[in-house]
Amino acid sequence: MLISDCALNRERPRLILLISIDTTRADHLRPYGGPVAVPAIESLAADGTLYRSAYSHSPQTLPSHASMLTGRLPFEHGARDNVGFTLDGRVGTLAERLRRSGYATGAAVSSYILRHDTGIDRGFDDYDAKLTPAAGPDVTIGQVQRPGVETIAIAKDWIAKHERQQGFFFVHLYEPHTPYTPPSPYREQYANPYDGEIAYADALIGGLVEFLKTRGLYDSALILLTSDHGEGLGDHGEQEHGIFLYQGVAHVPLVIKWAGSVKRQAPVSDPVQLIDLAPTIAASAGVAADPAWRGTSLASDPGKARQIYSESMYPRYHFGWSELYALTDGASRYILTPRDELYDLQADPGETKNLAGDRRLVRDGMRASLMPFVQPAANSRPRDISQDDLEKFQALGYIGMSVQPASGEALPDPKDKIGIFTDYRAAIEAGRTGHLDQAIEAYRHILADNPQMLDAWDRLATVLQRANRGDEAILVLRRIVSLAPDNASAHLRLGRALTRRHKFDDAVAEARSALAREPAEANELLARISFERGAVDEAVPFAEAALKVDAGLPLPYYVQGLVKYQRGQYDAALPFFEKAAAALQARPGLALPGVYLHLGDCQFRANRRDEAGKSLAMELKLYPDNLEARTRLGAYYLATNQRTAFVQLFTELVRNAPSPDNYRVAERVLTQAGETEAARALPELKRARK
Repeated sequence: MLISDCALNRERPRLILLISIDTTRADHLRPYGGPVAVPAIESLAADGTLYRSAYSHSPQTLPSHASMLTGRLPFEHGARDNVGFTLDGRVGTLAERLRRSGYATGAAVSSYILRHDTGIDRGFDDYDAKLTPAAGPDVTIGQVQRPGVETIAIAKDWIAKHERQQGFFFVHLYEPHTPYTPPSPYREQYANPYDGEIAYADALIGGLVEFLKTRGLYDSALILLTSDHGEGLGDHGEQEHGIFLYQGVAHVPLVIKWAGSVKRQAPVSDPVQLIDLAPTIAASAGVAADPAWRGTSLASDPGKARQIYSESMYPRYHFGWSELYALTDGASRYILTPRDELYDLQADPGETKNLAGDRRLVRDGMRASLMPFVQPAANSRPRDISQDDLEKFQALGYIGMSVQPASGEALPDPKDKIGIFTDYRAAIEAGRTGHLDQAIEAYRHILADNPQMLDAWDRLATVLQRANRGDEAILVLRRIVSLAPDNASAHLRLGRALTRRHKFDDAVAEARSALAREPAEANELLARISFERGAVDEAVPFAEAALKVDAGLPLPYYVQGLVKYQRGQYDAALPFFEKAAAALQARPGLALPGVYLHLGDCQFRANRRDEAGKSLAMELKLYPDNLEARTRLGAYYLATNQRTAFVQLFTELVRNAPSPDNYRVAERVLTQAGETEAARALPELKRARK
């Protein structure tokens, strides 16, 4: 049974709530025959409609959510991949149409992928993408995603503040994206941690729904719950997502709880798609549909068979393999690849038997229907991304960029290359866990067969640097520049590495190669080079030039502060160090040793002692091996009569890093401070450590 548009228009929803639970396979949820109990989702389905055959248009977060919020396919809205793409500025969004019709609009997202500068925030009065990242030089998963419990709290707060007006809110949860780390009791309840994260996400949704009920908002709300894509979980050799377009990734849950008196409807088996959400919401709100929308309001009968399009550009952009295109009508799936695939989804839901050679009429018919949609990946090339962005994507498990093949070049079929993808993930994990030699060997093995993978070269260089093999890293970075000579980020990365090895003239050449495309970071690098080669005064003009382009860069402020600090102008240096620290906090993941050390010293000299202690402690937290930071903080503790903290500072040094040099430093400092008993106890720490 379907719901008429007129029934919905009579009851314009007081609240429209669009919920996306990232990376959720439909077939793992109990309503779809899966093992995971999802009482909150089942409760929504009991009050509305469950769609058994809902499909995504992309196995990636940004393209898929852009389709939800624009009603258009990826090649129409422009965001064809997570990396190097943004929403086309000419494409209107659902939020813009709702805002024009009088709805307050808000959103809270849990992943860096949906950050502001993708353009997906257009039309939202409030779009919360603040991920409260942890500070430090090592980019980690915690820096680029937000726990769902925090996102739900933001949603509740926004809804409460706008409950007296009509509102549209988009809430995005990043559970159950990797790494799968469900909290207790879901960790114990499910052997598969992926399933545990689904159960946890459902509990979060349950809390949000209960909140709506307690505030009297639930009955009059239109609630749509879905996912952007599923997860491979080993199907066809893909553990996660991004490459293939098989059922485990393409089939997503969809539940709609209608507003007002419209109650439960029978589950719908007809195929539906994520681009149907925008017209469904617009129809429910009495808002005119965008003529460019391809989707259909699910409040009315589509009136024709649905053939649903999806694409995967990830293999092309990131590996130099063939992109994939697919079409499904719910009964069959056709995938356009170098070796075409056709599957009977009813008889073979696991897609284990390719029928492309046996059912040629079906194959040819679906291929003919698909071809008008195919807009080759070569028509939309990704833009260069900064090293900062690249590191964040890598922390999320996404790969950077490959050298793009020439137009018309025969590309490998991803089916034949999926083992390389698995090896790549293993190499990443080896590097992450500190097995550097293993990671280096793995990357070299991958690159022997896939020399076009820029990101694999980039990761190899990173691991070589971590292993103190800087000269080898420079050779690798030179290879990257030779593969992508127009890539400014590659020149800057090489320039920074050369600077660390004191090869200043070569570093200057790389910085100047990037000046036209990345003037801010190139001038920043030139300032760093001048400072490190001892030409401190020459660094200042470069720092000033960098700040004119990007006032948020930390290094130029730091350089200007150091110039004054070295001249003994501590009061004049202090504001520059403060600006450098603020810029670092705004750009988590950047490493700039010394900022908080010098800030703390200047604060102490200005008699701002409490602030000085916090700054020096932050420097030591970020760089615990920095003996100068530890010594400066120790001096602060003595000056402020915090002798217990002083003793603990140096006993911890010995306990955590019991090298001979650290023993000597701790013994000398404790003895000089009159803490002879603590100094005599250091050998006991050594024996306890053993």
